[in-house]
Amino acid sequence: MLAGGTILATTLAGVFFGALMSSMVGSSVGNRQIKQYWKAVDGGQFLMMIDLPKQRISEIEQIVKRNHPETKYGGAEPTIPAFP
Repeated sequence: MLAGGTILATTLAGVFFGALMSSMVGSSVGNRQIKQYWKAVDGGQFLMMIDLPKQRISEIEQIVKRNHPETKYGGAEPTIPAFP
C-alpha cells in the first residue's frame, strides 16, 4: 500500500513539475511571426492578430476597416503553427 502511494505521489509530482517547466519555457520563447511589427508597436501602434476561419478573412477585414479606416492589413497566414 505504501509503495503504491509513493509511486502515485512521485508520478503526480513529476507531472506537475513537467507541466510547470514546459509552460515556463513556452512562455519565454519569442514569437517569430511578430518580429516584423516590433518597431511599430514600440512606436505606440497596436498589433491585432486574429485567429479565424479562412472564409471569413475578407469579411472581418471589411468590418475592421469600416470601423477603423486607419488600420493596415498585414496579410493572412492560414497555416501558422501554434509554436513556430
